[in-house]
Amino acid sequence: MLVHFSVVALFLFAAKLSRVGGQSDHAEPKEGNFRLQNGVEMPLVGFGTAGLGDGEQLAPLYAILKGFRHIDTAQATEWYNEAAIAQSVDECGMAREKLFLVTKVHPRYFGYERTLRSFNHSLAALRTSYVDLLLLHTSDCSDWTGLCEKDSSRGTFFDAWRALESLYQKGQVKAIGVSNFNVEQLEALSSTAVVPIHVVQNHMDPFKQDREVRAWCQARGVLYTGYSTLGTQWRPPGGQNPVLNHPVIQTLAQRHGVSPALLVLVWARQEGVAVIPRSSEAKHIDELARLLPKAKDRVQLVLSEDEMKQMQALDGVDGSNLRDEL
Repeated sequence: MLVHFSVVALFLFAAKLSRVGGQSDHAEPKEGNFRLQNGVEMPLVGFGTAGLGDGEQLAPLYAILKGFRHIDTAQATEWYNEAAIAQSVDECGMAREKLFLVTKVHPRYFGYERTLRSFNHSLAALRTSYVDLLLLHTSDCSDWTGLCEKDSSRGTFFDAWRALESLYQKGQVKAIGVSNFNVEQLEALSSTAVVPIHVVQNHMDPFKQDREVRAWCQARGVLYTGYSTLGTQWRPPGGQNPVLNHPVIQTLAQRHGVSPALLVLVWARQEGVAVIPRSSEAKHIDELARLLPKAKDRVQLVLSEDEMKQMQALDGVDGSNLRDEL
């Protein structure tokens, strides 16, 4: 296993010594945070946990100890493990209110009552009394062939959203939103929603910049979060990542003395996108933590207007073709 977490025990000791309580109110959001429409502050750099194997479940704990406060998970056991996140939260020694936990409702549980029941299961798995952000993981089961039982999707995302609104109004979730929605679906949901959409989380990387949805969000004060921003959706099993190996990204990274991964994440943040990168290796988590506002070695890179245009010009590149050339 490539993960090396020998320093976790030292971080745990230090974290428990410095355990503190709740947050105070601020006229402006804390550095590195975004204030959602309802006043809730959300860290703009989080840690994703999709696809972590059984031997890699210390990664979220290590990320928390390195300064990450926003942790992203989901009900979809095909890729996520809510119980493992609970263990990391328990062991980090940090007050629950210092963390921002995100989970997502699997489309197999859509339907008002089914969504409520699935949320209770998530609370139990996460061993918490509330979730900071609850998302609908996708609009329906059509894109997840084989991951939804044939008779499971008995409700629509409209029904599931009503359940999210109920949980929000009861204070069991601090903010609500959706994932993997297009503009047409966002418009349809917004037309009936009582509580507005606070966050949209979609696949976004240099080859798929999702500009239409991002523009929709920006016009309405909705925070857009990108997942798989480092191009993992294009990477074949055991193969190279065509995004991180693209000549434009390689050249810009070398020019600024940073890794291609940091270059891409800096670009995404300059685009106003919240990011949730993930890694199972301590050295890579150390690198990702350089994006955090309190990092001692915080990356200071700001891309020029011309460099941003070079990155924007990559939108629409077919990464599936490029990966065959690597």
